[in-house]
Amino acid sequence: MRVLFLVLAAFTSMPCLAHEASSQGWQREHLGDYVSDPGEPLPVFLLRLGETLHVFTRNSGNEACGAIAHDGERYGLSLYTDGVPHGCAINTSEVPAGFTFVGETLHSHPWQKVLDMTSAARAWSHFYRDGNGTAPTLRNDGSSGFSRADLAGGPGWLVAKGQLLHQARGRTTRHGEVTGK
Repeated sequence: MRVLFLVLAAFTSMPCLAHEASSQGWQREHLGDYVSDPGEPLPVFLLRLGETLHVFTRNSGNEACGAIAHDGERYGLSLYTDGVPHGCAINTSEVPAGFTFVGETLHSHPWQKVLDMTSAARAWSHFYRDGNGTAPTLRNDGSSGFSRADLAGGPGWLVAKGQLLHQARGRTTRHGEVTGK
């Protein structure tokens, strides 16, 4: 079973987390900060940002993620990857300066139905104790939508197969294509 592990805890500092990740066998990377236009609706902003996640995940095979935040006029998101195909740890305090977490996240899923578990992926799984630390491959139950773990984790946004999806209270809503695929 594929387990997407979104850590929704407020870690105290990114440098500590980054050092811990690299010493544990995988590399966490900050992919950039993104901010909406003033007054831009969240789905419109995420459709634009979704292409960035789609291209990153398509090219790398890894998930990307971030905590959605707001400053009163604009939405913002600091985008990260843990460099693994089956998870991405989200720190809800890692948002652009002056922004506050709104309670939902955004992440991407690879398109492959079976994920190769690299040494970095296995190290990540060992660290987060998701039960996949010795698996050579992993069935991707979220290749075209939310995984079971995503659905259990509460409301949030996903980019999968070039589509922006939102799920809340057991319902998934498609918000459209983020790219021409």
